[in-house]
Amino acid sequence: NSKEKMERTYNYPVLDWITLTTRICRLLVLLLALAVESMAARDCSRERPIAFVDVSLIRPETDQTLPGQTIVVRCDRIEAVGPSNEVRRPHGSMVIDGRGLFLSPGLVDAHVHLEEDRSDLALWLAWGVTTIRSMDGSPTHLTWRDHVKAGEWDGPTIYTSGPILYG
Repeated sequence: NSKEKMERTYNYPVLDWITLTTRICRLLVLLLALAVESMAARDCSRERPIAFVDVSLIRPETDQTLPGQTIVVRCDRIEAVGPSNEVRRPHGSMVIDGRGLFLSPGLVDAHVHLEEDRSDLALWLAWGVTTIRSMDGSPTHLTWRDHVKAGEWDGPTIYTSGPILYG
């Protein structure tokens, strides 16, 4: 059999054309999604940066809390993190006094089932969840995602699938 001969010769399994085509299609869909996301990114050059000053920063990856930190955020990106006496605050930034307060990275809930009532969206933020992935999407959820992204509604960043397929 020629397939077995190729597997022995190259020492790796030969992909059939269906598997290869499926992988290429998945890669193209991913690249398209990334391109659309980057085109939809808003212009942050005019947004006022926010500086959280003298806050205690919770670092989940090290299981530490670092007191006296400054975190500078512009648009949806963290620009600087470090001891308050070392981090330069951008001119004109909004300063939030963090003495006695804690700041942690936003949490991600990667398995949610959104209902048809958007009242829970603000609750996710209250719980510290800044990103959700809905496992049973609907056109309504796409509308919610767009309103949140445009800053019209308070809520986490929403990634959603299509409807559940049973069978």
